[in-house]
Amino acid sequence: MTQETKATIGIEDFARLIGISKNSAYAAAKDDRLPVPVLRIGRRMLISRAAVEDLLAGRRGVGGEALAAAIER
Repeated sequence: MTQETKATIGIEDFARLIGISKNSAYAAAKDDRLPVPVLRIGRRMLISRAAVEDLLAGRRGVGGEALAAAIER
């Protein structure tokens, strides 16, 4: 299975997609401040690729300002 076909992505890939640092993404995920659900499996944190696509397409009701506020909190 290639990276393109996996149903989840890692926090670092999520950070790259939305344009924030991986440290900010990990901190926000740890504090449950990301605008998408985080799946925790052991020490790994994964995010649904479909949830990210919905977020980026504006289908999750989270605009740029709300995303920035979630990361800055």
